[in-house]
Amino acid sequence: MNIGESKFDRILANINRNILLHDLSQYVVAMKDGAVLFMSGFLDEDKEVITESAVSVGLTPLSGLNEGQWQLLSFIKRQNP
Repeated sequence: MNIGESKFDRILANINRNILLHDLSQYVVAMKDGAVLFMSGFLDEDKEVITESAVSVGLTPLSGLNEGQWQLLSFIKRQNP
């Protein structure tokens, strides 16, 4: 994935677990402080690993939704003090 030097207020990533995990650090780099990342396209069984990985790169969980086994999670990039 290559999104250049742009910074975004919101990013929506709707793809499978492995690609979400692989690209997560690039999403964070592309987020402005206070931006929200929405990740979907993965199953309930992957929710914990997605959340742990997002927290490990500095994101804070906001909320989640599900439809059957499909999940959507959102995270915020907190402003640096």
